Amino acid sequence: LSLIFSSEDKFSSRYRLVGVIENRGLSIDIGQCVAYVRANNQQQGGSSSWYCATDDDIKEISLEVLKCEAYLLFYERMGC
Repeated sequence: LSLIFSSEDKFSSRYRLVGVIENRGLSIDIGQCVAYVRANNQQQGGSSSWYCATDDDIKEISLEVLKCEAYLLFYERMGC
């Protein structure tokens, strides 16, 4: 499963998902925000590690980020 997307603009830019914010709770006002962040592992030949950060802990995770109910997504533009 690829987490790299191509845009439809005239430059055919590519973007990579690097972060996700999820709200675990009843609403935005009630609950806990959790951040999922992709590690920058250039030396691993394109594979990526993901981390989950809560108020209490930061831990490496599998691709469970793909199952979360995203509130906000962060992308980085990849080279031309």
